[in-house]
Amino acid sequence: MKTFILLFFLAASAFTKSFCQKKNEIGIVVTLENVSAADTYVKDYVLKKPGSKTYLVPGLSYERKLSRKSSIEVEFRYKQAITNEFIFPQPENNNFPSYFNTQHYAIKESFLSFPITYKFRSRIINFSVGPTAEYLLDAKQINMNAYSHVLEEDFYSKKWSVGLLTRVSKHIRVYKNIMTEPSVFFNPVLSYKKYYWGIALAVKYQF
Repeated sequence: MKTFILLFFLAASAFTKSFCQKKNEIGIVVTLENVSAADTYVKDYVLKKPGSKTYLVPGLSYERKLSRKSSIEVEFRYKQAITNEFIFPQPENNNFPSYFNTQHYAIKESFLSFPITYKFRSRIINFSVGPTAEYLLDAKQINMNAYSHVLEEDFYSKKWSVGLLTRVSKHIRVYKNIMTEPSVFFNPVLSYKKYYWGIALAVKYQF
């Protein structure tokens, strides 16, 4: 019985030691991100033209190591984007005055993005894949005047949208527990035809 108890404590000690040796990471991420989306008609008389634009996106990252070659990573990103919309009023549409011509509207939107990815590590590169959720924080017209038509909620992005993130990265040790991780990524939004792609640089601390 004493031998069994001793073996149990030795095994528990070895497991605890190996678990403690797993180094998790926390850090900041700066992303240079291109956003592109297809032109769509919100209504018969409204054309949404997101176009293609590049933005600088800040974020935070937490990585939980599962084993020597795998981990789960959670990120929080704050995004802003400007969408262009063109209204072509139809003659029978009574919502617009008779003198109303084609109008251009710009909508400024801000989002919180939450990617959750599984990362496989190797000596050469790391590969990550997982779902993303995007929450619309705020949306407003930014080129209003006395004759502007106030856009309805249908003209804005959805409150929640989901996507799929794939990423290739490389860990580089800078100093002791300080790491950098440059990466390239592709993130289509599945809720509608919108695509994110670009490069990112993460600075992380291992603990």
